[in-house]
Amino acid sequence: MTFLENVDKKQLQKILIIAISALTLVAMVLLLVVIILGVGPKAPVKVDIDLGTLKVTDKELLTGSLILADEDHPYTANEELMELVGCQTYRNEQMTLEGIPLEKSNNKYIPYKPMQLEITAMVAAHKMLCAAKDAVGEKAVTIDAAYGYIIYTGVETDEYNTGMLMFLSDYSSETGAYVALSDAYSKWFDKNAVNYGFIESFEDAYRYVGVAHAKYMTDADFTLAEYIEHLKTNTNYEKMLVVEIEDVKYASYYVACAADDEIKVPANNEYVISGTNEGGVVITVKLDK
Repeated sequence: MTFLENVDKKQLQKILIIAISALTLVAMVLLLVVIILGVGPKAPVKVDIDLGTLKVTDKELLTGSLILADEDHPYTANEELMELVGCQTYRNEQMTLEGIPLEKSNNKYIPYKPMQLEITAMVAAHKMLCAAKDAVGEKAVTIDAAYGYIIYTGVETDEYNTGMLMFLSDYSSETGAYVALSDAYSKWFDKNAVNYGFIESFEDAYRYVGVAHAKYMTDADFTLAEYIEHLKTNTNYEKMLVVEIEDVKYASYYVACAADDEIKVPANNEYVISGTNEGGVVITVKLDK
């Protein structure tokens, strides 16, 4: 008799079931490890940097790339605190610096009406829209709405008031009608907007949050409100979220505060501070290599 003929069939079935169960368990554990390490939100880590103090003003509290502006967080712009720049003015200045005649400045992107963005958002938007035009090769996209001029898009939002949001269309809006971005442009922005610090707020509308924040939010599939809550409940000046972009590390943390409070900020590292419009600020630190 062969070996298999000597083995009890029921026992053999049990052995096979145990083996299959063990392999399945191993596969699930490996999958979980992959998800934790590569897809899900990365855990905050302890960061040792020298700290000083900063007395908080309305500018820190009420402006910045991470200001929440939605139904739960009404937001009214304060132009005295903002650093606004005209979209068309900035584009023309950059084209002149690049040696492109002003009559050809519309070849990259078109600000349809006089409108503005915060300077940090405008610098990033210019780079992104020029890169999109060069990569896609279709006619230039149009900034149809931003701070100071808002067309009907089917979405009512205070985000325009932050100076960080721009709504794009696929043509010059002289006809007064909204036309969605082409598939080619939509796919390009879906893939590349994060590299310029933008997230999609709603269809064809891109909100500047900063490169480090955009990457973390995209990787973790967070909305801006979810991201702020994540920072609020998981970070402080010792424990921060760290993101690495092109060999540069950025660490972010949340501080609950009000005007005239003194808070801890980096003493020797370059940093950016943004209000959240919900009772605190987020500090983003560029870490030394």
